[in-house]
Amino acid sequence: HITDTLREFCTEMEMLKIFEDLMGPEMYDPGDSAEVRIKGKQWFIQRPEAKWNSNAHWLNAMDETAHEHFLRVLGDGGFQSVLDAVGRKFDLDSLTVYSVGLFVVNQCENGFMHYDFNNVDGKAFNILIPVNLPRDEPTSQILVASRNDPNVTAAIDYQYEVAVGVGDGTNHAAGDCDYSESGGVRLMASLYIADVTDNNVENLIQHYTDPFPPADKEFLLNWKGLHWNKQGSVELPRDWRSHTRTDTSILPGPTESGKLELLRFSDGTIVDPYAFRVAFPETLTQALQKFCQEMGFAELFDELMTPEGEYEPGTGEIHQINGMKWQINRPAKKWNSNSHWLNPMSEEAQDQFLRVLGDGGFDVVLEAIGKHFHLEGLTCYSVGLFVVNHSDNGWMHDDFKKVDGKAFNILFPVQLPKESIAELKVESVDYSLDVVHARYERNVACGVGDSTRHATGDCDYRDTGEMRVMVTIYLADITDSNVNNIIKHYTDDWPPADEDYLLTRSGIHWTSDGLTKLPSGPPRTEREQSLLPGPTKPGEVLPLQFQDGVAVDPFAFRVGLPENLTKIMRDYCDKIRLTQLFEELMDDEQLDPGEDEYAQLNGNNWYVQRPSAKFHTTAHWLSTSSEEAHEEYLQVLAEGGFDIVLEGIGKYFGLDDLVCYSVGFVVLDQCDEGYMYYDFKKVSGNAFSLLFPIILPVHEANEAKEQHFVRTRNDPNVVAKVDYEYGMGLGVGDYTRHTTGDFDHRESDDMIVLATIYLAHISEENVEALLNDFFDPFPPRDVEYFLNLKGLHWNKEGSAQLQRKEIV
Repeated sequence: HITDTLREFCTEMEMLKIFEDLMGPEMYDPGDSAEVRIKGKQWFIQRPEAKWNSNAHWLNAMDETAHEHFLRVLGDGGFQSVLDAVGRKFDLDSLTVYSVGLFVVNQCENGFMHYDFNNVDGKAFNILIPVNLPRDEPTSQILVASRNDPNVTAAIDYQYEVAVGVGDGTNHAAGDCDYSESGGVRLMASLYIADVTDNNVENLIQHYTDPFPPADKEFLLNWKGLHWNKQGSVELPRDWRSHTRTDTSILPGPTESGKLELLRFSDGTIVDPYAFRVAFPETLTQALQKFCQEMGFAELFDELMTPEGEYEPGTGEIHQINGMKWQINRPAKKWNSNSHWLNPMSEEAQDQFLRVLGDGGFDVVLEAIGKHFHLEGLTCYSVGLFVVNHSDNGWMHDDFKKVDGKAFNILFPVQLPKESIAELKVESVDYSLDVVHARYERNVACGVGDSTRHATGDCDYRDTGEMRVMVTIYLADITDSNVNNIIKHYTDDWPPADEDYLLTRSGIHWTSDGLTKLPSGPPRTEREQSLLPGPTKPGEVLPLQFQDGVAVDPFAFRVGLPENLTKIMRDYCDKIRLTQLFEELMDDEQLDPGEDEYAQLNGNNWYVQRPSAKFHTTAHWLSTSSEEAHEEYLQVLAEGGFDIVLEGIGKYFGLDDLVCYSVGFVVLDQCDEGYMYYDFKKVSGNAFSLLFPIILPVHEANEAKEQHFVRTRNDPNVVAKVDYEYGMGLGVGDYTRHTTGDFDHRESDDMIVLATIYLAHISEENVEALLNDFFDPFPPRDVEYFLNLKGLHWNKEGSAQLQRKEIV
């Protein structure tokens, strides 16, 4: 009865309407995907790329809760017998159903022949089960290529109550079909099962097509043998339609600082995939208590909890507190509580609060969240406190929706009543929709995330004069795909509801490389923001440092250039008419923001683009767009002695080799509040962009010079201002945020021209990340091509260098 069980599941989860829409008005373009919330669970819809020659759409569980829910369907439907048959047939030790989903299709022609696994020791399979087959239509088939005679293809008819399995290196494709006129569809369950081992886990991950489970070896190895073993001691979970729980108690929270645990029922079932608790050090609570006392918040909270001092529901106002702007709000009447929120209303006030968090040790919370949810970076974009002493039937709500599981509200107490009760209600996402009650504990934070429905629990401390004072921190891995929905769920007036503002601050408080932390200690004075001098010798590399020796960023540096390099580069620009093109781009032939074009110079192709309007500049980026132009540029660098620069950078960062994989120039004459961005992320600290001036405006004595701004890694409100200087290059690397400084030379007809060189120690570990942030037409965005560039221009053995040839 597995087919019936799967049909009932699709019906009650209202998936049939989704499938109907996907085969009609809501059909995705090839290669498109989206996350969807279905009955409280996260699912991932994608349409494979055009080469599949089909309108198939895949729907896969994308978190542990949805995954477990589907496993219970399989358990109720009798899929255990399939696992037993496969395990015994192939003499396996154990099996795990590690990826589950469904796909729907009504048209396919010459389907793409592919395999789902390769080199997995014959221990992984995709099991396909029909849920719905079109009536009165030609037979629905899967095509499987003969292993020993690839010109022969077996056509296997799909049948109800019969599963088809394809495994290690099995080439297969969807058979031709077209049910679009009749309205028929083929709906299939697709279940990936494996005997996970140390030997095959990497190749299993290489063939992932879905976001869940995470592409993490340890995660998958910990799942080994969850659902079948030859001893018969494990099996699939069951009872997917359970509506009631006799026990809604939850397991205890973590006690070890930095430990994160999902909120779970006493039987181990997850309440919500984005509801969790994480322990932190006592120093954080102490730091916040001290801060509240020094700021006078304790007296303010006492007043707000009285009938005379409380605000009317839905009202608020801004106060000056210790010279800083803070806003007090009481939420609308529907919240059914007398809670009042206190939030900073300026960059300075927010920075002050963040420094308290940094001094107290909140970094361990960011690290735990970032690692558990496999995030790239985190930003505490909204912070504050709230106080409450009465709530009755608190309003059930969520703080975020459709943020890709990458945004959270972190709540923890600064002050608790002596007889504190369970004051956080969280609605479970399993079929029961039970509400659990979690108690706030000292030195333990509660987190709620994407679509997590929660509310303040019932409480009344008015008779005792007690209250609960809480910290609330909204943090997110901010991306292009979720920034708009983060802003939609703002409840405060700070920070500004501006996408660019948030995007330039993504990852400023934690990054997956472990090198980014919250600001701490007192803020730097303007005098303390001046920099130590740069290098004085060609090839010398010095970190970008403040006067007290603190590094601006672990991958920001300056390097001395050979004496003749600037002149040789300038002559090169003159000879191939680049200088003339620079002048034209700054005059009558300026491109509109976001536009691009190609130019022929000295018989070679160049690519010209102007960045989007958010960069607030007249800058135009020029890069070589053919191998001939690229090699010509490298020969100029060789003539100018650039090898010593590569050697300096390679030795300073302890690299094995380097290649200059992309080269060009930037020309500009104006910038105003430039867009802060990074050139690389997750490249293991092994890639850099190097900027050095070719043309600078002539300055009078004591006149301010043009500068480049670099954001301080662990103090993001502090920006290091680096003068552009002849004979010196500025390098920026992994997660280094930077932008052009403010200036305007349009009236004087002056311009700035910078050489830009992207160089890297390319490896299998970072090549995908390099390509993710590379958008120029040359070199081609191809993994094998990039890997073949490895170490072309410098290595520590001294056997590689730039090639010197006569330039025609």
